[in-house]
Amino acid sequence: MDFEHAVLLALAEGYKPKEIARMLKVRYEDVESALRSLEAKGFVKRRVEGFIFKREVFVLTREGFEKVKELRKELEKLSHEIREKPILINEFGYLIPLMVTLGLIDLAILEEFDEYDFIEDFDFDF
Repeated sequence: MDFEHAVLLALAEGYKPKEIARMLKVRYEDVESALRSLEAKGFVKRRVEGFIFKREVFVLTREGFEKVKELRKELEKLSHEIREKPILINEFGYLIPLMVTLGLIDLAILEEFDEYDFIEDFDFDF
């Protein structure tokens, strides 16, 4: 599961690019770059909304929805693996906020991982 996949999953949950950047603790520009790449791959399309105050939004395509189904299964499997082998947090810790958002990992279980310093850095209030 790479960064673009995490962005696609968060977008499918209704998060805006700035919220995704905050959730994944990355720069807004990185999310924008991922969205452009996802658009080039046909998973999202750009659309302008608003009559007076126009803004650009990204929406999933049919291919994007299919990819999200596949990625969600992959993320569910990974969340189970992390619960069984917490050492995997070192490799996939950046996905924890997304897993919590999707209900794949309960916040209470994170208390078991308090030996991992980066857990304290997460802000689950996006």
